[in-house]
Amino acid sequence: MHLAEHRHLVRVVLCALVLLRALTAVGEQVVLTEIMHSPPRGLPAWVEVWNQTATPFDIARWRLTGNIEFGFPEFSATNASTSFLKAFERIVISSATPDATRAAYTNLPTNVRVFGPWVGNLVPTGDRIALLDKNGTVVCQVRYGDRGPWSPAANGTGHTLVLRDSNRKVDDARNWTVSAQPLGTPGFDPRLSAEPAARSPEAVPATPGLRLTDYPDVWRYWARAEPVPAKWNETGFDDSAWPKGEGLLGFSGATLSGPGLRTRLPAGQITYYFRRAFVFNGDPAKSPVVVDQFLDDGAVYYLNGKEIARPGMPAGPITKDTFSARSVGTAEEETGVVTLPAGTLVRGTNVIAAEVHQVSAQSSDIVFGLRLTAPTTSTQSAPSPAAPVWTGLVGPVRLNEVQFAAQGGRLEWVELFNAGPAATNLDQLFLASRADFSDRVPLGGTLAPGACRTWPVPFGLQNREVTLFVVDAAGTVRDAWTFTQPRLGLNLQAYPNGEKEWFNSDAPSRDATNNPARHSDIVISEILFNPPYPLKKLGFIELYNRGRVPVNVGGWAITGGTFCEIPRGWKIRPGEFLVVAEDVSTFRRIHEKVDVTGNWSDKLAHDGDLVRLVDDRGNLVCQVDYRTGGDWPELTRGGGSSMELIHPDLDGSLPSAWRDSDESSKSQWRTFSCTGTNLELRAEGAPTDFKELHLHLVGDAHIALRNIQVLKNGEGTNLLVNSTVRATNGSSASGWVAQGNHWASYVTNSELHLIADGHGDNRPNRAELDCPALTKGQRYEVRFEARWVSGTPRLIAQTWDHIMRA
Repeated sequence: MHLAEHRHLVRVVLCALVLLRALTAVGEQVVLTEIMHSPPRGLPAWVEVWNQTATPFDIARWRLTGNIEFGFPEFSATNASTSFLKAFERIVISSATPDATRAAYTNLPTNVRVFGPWVGNLVPTGDRIALLDKNGTVVCQVRYGDRGPWSPAANGTGHTLVLRDSNRKVDDARNWTVSAQPLGTPGFDPRLSAEPAARSPEAVPATPGLRLTDYPDVWRYWARAEPVPAKWNETGFDDSAWPKGEGLLGFSGATLSGPGLRTRLPAGQITYYFRRAFVFNGDPAKSPVVVDQFLDDGAVYYLNGKEIARPGMPAGPITKDTFSARSVGTAEEETGVVTLPAGTLVRGTNVIAAEVHQVSAQSSDIVFGLRLTAPTTSTQSAPSPAAPVWTGLVGPVRLNEVQFAAQGGRLEWVELFNAGPAATNLDQLFLASRADFSDRVPLGGTLAPGACRTWPVPFGLQNREVTLFVVDAAGTVRDAWTFTQPRLGLNLQAYPNGEKEWFNSDAPSRDATNNPARHSDIVISEILFNPPYPLKKLGFIELYNRGRVPVNVGGWAITGGTFCEIPRGWKIRPGEFLVVAEDVSTFRRIHEKVDVTGNWSDKLAHDGDLVRLVDDRGNLVCQVDYRTGGDWPELTRGGGSSMELIHPDLDGSLPSAWRDSDESSKSQWRTFSCTGTNLELRAEGAPTDFKELHLHLVGDAHIALRNIQVLKNGEGTNLLVNSTVRATNGSSASGWVAQGNHWASYVTNSELHLIADGHGDNRPNRAELDCPALTKGQRYEVRFEARWVSGTPRLIAQTWDHIMRA
């Protein structure tokens, strides 16, 4: 550690108790994947749960809790399958009945089970949701919000909170984003709607554009023997009585690429019919349409009642008994099947319809999925393929700067930035401060790539706050952020342009690149986030001045995973340190002459957390988003080491910039002993088989031992032979034999260095040495010196039959 006069952190404690450590899982088996906590227009709220394993779970009497309460039904002996969460199944728990939820969310697949209603209400600004099993054990939980890393775009606009990666920690704001479209994706993987999977990079359309329909979308379908009703493909046809399901639709014995087969249709028909409505608010005269498909075997496509294409179908009249003109083995994505000219679409609601035909009455499969894309042009706004860092919102137009009025509790102007590679048409974009967009202000014009532009706005503040939305004509949020009027100054600006790190500045940069004043001399140089037992309150964050002048850090604060404000008056001189401690009194017992302040309000997470240092204006000075595992230091995970910045000029956001502190020379040799009578309750095999001394560690650790002795009545000659060597022939009669997860142990300078990469035991994970001189009924003392090097400071020493144990 960097700390002056650093004394040893821990002492070796030898005892008979086994330490049970709770390990934080990287990813749960059953996870909360999507949350509609603040729906618009009185729609039901809902939570999606996903079993991401191949193992069914008995969910009888499970509960969803928080400010809401829902209990799953008791086990049903007459219909046992309903009490299980099936392998890879997604379910939706709603504030309304299942029927009301399906009526409100037509994009909810028919094969997805819906439970509800729950009791209570989710809090729009933040709440804790926990899924408990029937024993009350937490299966998965998350505490969401609508500030900072939690986007306000999910608070009342219709967008949902979406889990980024189900294999990482669920209760971590950094692992959540928002849905790319309003109403979310209840019942299916939201990532597929934002970026559909394809069988190869070449299968992705070369021209990015506005997705009008996509493969996982929900379609109404007719799969009956009766003739399809007349005018089924026209815009005015009422299809509300038709069943619905998400794509891909059909039946097939093969494994399909892309989103896969998600709605299974009944077999036995030659022709199947599909309909879907979508809204287009762009300029039809400037919008061609590209058609991509999954299709087995042929189809006729209609747009607003007019035929637009017939891939794989013969010429001439088509009836329900017409066979396709091609045979498809396994349906794969076909891109650019046809390009419709500009003017084909209409502004507002459009209806795409398809009749899919089999190649024969005996065909074993049918597959249908359709994607319509309006390619991006220089005169039409469309989402950028890349999403903002902090949200799942699509589009290159970002909030970039806001100016508060000196009086009146309002904003003066808002600046937007185009982060995309091409010019963006703003004619269909708006600024709003209300979640229903009722106060929206039209933008208009064109924004060049990398350009900034400001608009005067009439938005007022509520409790010194305002939430801004960049929204399109369809009600899709493109960017959102909640701004609090700063204590000092009237300006907030993003740095770098378009990012979500906001700086309070005295110098507005209207219509220009942002470059706010920033502190750069103070860095976070060391973090101890998981101190070893028994010093669990010894956590600290060390700050270092790498500059040439003293820096007044009074009023600065540590934020992120914990909070602590530095008292006024503190200065850090060049080349010196200041420690912000979890508990100042505990820290001072170990480090008496170190500059220290504290205390923290919350513990830092042991499996990764965000540590931010902000100045007295709330501006970021530096931050470390640390993790455990991978390239991050190993011994920081409770092994007694802190993580040290290798050099103050390195980028602390990179794991390669950090190392474990070296504590190996800071502990002291101590003598340990225990006495007992050798009862020899078990005597199996030869004396060398049951007259042994065993040593094992109870976790990842490294402990050095010397002068290891077994003494008759605590005195006389050491009964251990070869206790200062390691066996080279696998026999514990000739030296120490280290087995299992103790394999890396070694002997040097007559010291046994016991090293474990896991919990030892009384079977194969240990080190052993023969002691044939042990006599039944005799009293003995086991004595040795030990010194902690790293890891869990607990060691078990015992004879073969466990009678003598320490």
